[in-house]
Amino acid sequence: MKVKYIGESFGIDSLTNGKIYMAVEDDGMYRVVDDSDEDYLYSKINPAPLDGSAPGGKWEIVEQKDEIRKAERIDIMFLASLASLPEVWGGNEEELREDFEQLLDSEKDLVAVAEFSGKIVGFANIRLRSEYVAGTKSSPVAYLEGIAVSEEFRGKGIAKKLFEFCADWAKEKGCKEFGSDCLLTNEASYAFHMALGFKEIERTVHFAKTI
Repeated sequence: MKVKYIGESFGIDSLTNGKIYMAVEDDGMYRVVDDSDEDYLYSKINPAPLDGSAPGGKWEIVEQKDEIRKAERIDIMFLASLASLPEVWGGNEEELREDFEQLLDSEKDLVAVAEFSGKIVGFANIRLRSEYVAGTKSSPVAYLEGIAVSEEFRGKGIAKKLFEFCADWAKEKGCKEFGSDCLLTNEASYAFHMALGFKEIERTVHFAKTI
């Protein structure tokens, strides 16, 4: 969402009176990309410097709507948190934040987010692949690298909307086909893919050994 800071400006790179900022809700506060171009937590009631050097001010919500949109820097912490879930990508959140920073800078990747009531509740990542993708005949192919929705928002069609947003982007990039994969044990993911119109191409078993 977008919020306007109203109050005494403070800091060289903090908040400026009358300026509009991108923000998302984070544990009862606003995470805001301020004048430093970094994201910091500010009080929703009285955003002010921690050292008390200025009285601070208040926020005015300029725009808040439920939407699927392209991810921005301010979303990275939420993206990493969702992606770290075992059923998504798993792994260390700090490393995932670095991964998402690279994805947001990549021309071959799209990271889309679902924002509802000022909160990030889901994401999808697709990549343009020029190498062969099983079952496809064209190039590049859009590949669904990951998709996830917060548990309390599942069953509301959000994942489908994320996919459709990604599909529109892929078409604009010249893609005619979509690829994806899931673990054989992930029945929910399998059902999701089939509901979107994917067709199963093949099943594989991966091997490894030490040498």
